[in-house]
Amino acid sequence: MNERNFRAANVLFYNIPECTSSNIEERVLYDKEEISKIIKDTSSDNKTPIKVIRLGKSYQPNKHRPIKAIFSSAGDAFDILKNKKHILSRLPPNSSNIGISSDRTLFQREQMKKLRDQLAARQSSGEQNLTIKFTKGTPGIVVIDKIVKNSQNF
Repeated sequence: MNERNFRAANVLFYNIPECTSSNIEERVLYDKEEISKIIKDTSSDNKTPIKVIRLGKSYQPNKHRPIKAIFSSAGDAFDILKNKKHILSRLPPNSSNIGISSDRTLFQREQMKKLRDQLAARQSSGEQNLTIKFTKGTPGIVVIDKIVKNSQNF
């Protein structure tokens, strides 16, 4: 739980082209500017990351490393994740493969992988209308019909 709280102010961005400069400061500034361009207009106050880090091995042609953007508060990160669909829909067509996600712990990543594998196995055995849904922060496999029926009651 401690590690999750530590990661709450982090947001991961995928498929953002890397700067080819050999100067570290230029590359960091480029990444900060790219993140700021992507998330602009998400709310009344402009959120800019206090730090950006490229994850993984050094630059490889045609392969973009993810960027971990660290914000000043978990609330800023939550606002960005909450508005993820809106942010991604505003991007130009050539940026359509950019992705945004929360910074998950190793346990959370392993748990989601197990659930995706279970979901694929159940679907290949003939079960239909299944999806992964978070209930009170915990992911689980549910039948889609139940989700639709419950949402119609409101």
